[in-house]
Amino acid sequence: MALDLTGVMVAAVTPFTRGGAAVDHDWIPPHLRFLEQAGISSVFTLGTNGEGPSVGVAERRQVVETVVAHKGGLGVVAGAGTAALPDTIRAANDALEAGADAVAILPPFFEAQVDAAGLLSYFDAVLEALPAPGRVLLYNIPHKAQVDIPDDVVLALIDRHGERVLGIKDSSGVVERTSRYLAIAERFPTFTVLAGADAHHDRLYAAGCGGAVTGLGNAVPHLVLGIQAAHRSGRDAGRVQRELERLRALLAPYPSLAALKQLVGITARLPVPCVRPPHRDLTAEEQREFEAAVVAYLRGE
Repeated sequence: MALDLTGVMVAAVTPFTRGGAAVDHDWIPPHLRFLEQAGISSVFTLGTNGEGPSVGVAERRQVVETVVAHKGGLGVVAGAGTAALPDTIRAANDALEAGADAVAILPPFFEAQVDAAGLLSYFDAVLEALPAPGRVLLYNIPHKAQVDIPDDVVLALIDRHGERVLGIKDSSGVVERTSRYLAIAERFPTFTVLAGADAHHDRLYAAGCGGAVTGLGNAVPHLVLGIQAAHRSGRDAGRVQRELERLRALLAPYPSLAALKQLVGITARLPVPCVRPPHRDLTAEEQREFEAAVVAYLRGE
């Protein structure tokens, strides 16, 4: 199946064994089936929710190989952004060789003071090091990367690399910022802007986003799909968004990735995978509290 950026893409969690010692590859296939059966169109592996910065370069390829081998009808975008240009180039090439449909590239995080010319040279170097058909999704998440991808950098990349720059996942959570990327998409129909903030999907669709990337979709794909479906049919997407916000509030008191994995275990009926340090798993008491709150939520209490 061709990669469909107009649907809902899940930023898939990466399952680890106890203490984050290794990737639990056996956990991945049943999770992919859960997502596909719910109607998710594609997965974004090794992103923020996938603990990508904590996964080694060799491990990244192995994760992508497992996802591609069990993707079924899902499209696959592989996160390949690292802080070091050579590692990003290697991770991106490895992912494409392993069968990913495209790679997602972050700005070089930690380098908060770089200017637009430096960012452009970084992205240029990655694209020029990929095989000719290799396609890239830009990934803007300034609260994590400490860098916002400027509009003029996006425009220059489209000018230089054309349709190989598929679009941008904007996780800024600022609708006004996303709207500037959407203005670029109006000029270049092959460039797609993806809503990348679960808390604002209804507003981002209303602003013009062509699809979405979701973290909570790992556990409650029906809710995130419901926001998109409501928007497209002219119904009240805000009502479903508020339902998602109720769930997000349950996760807020806990370490976010550990709570998300706990939620996936509950809703997908899978073993709860571990996180990798510096993230931490929930304590036994936190697990009991969180599960009780989620069960009450699922019962409509």
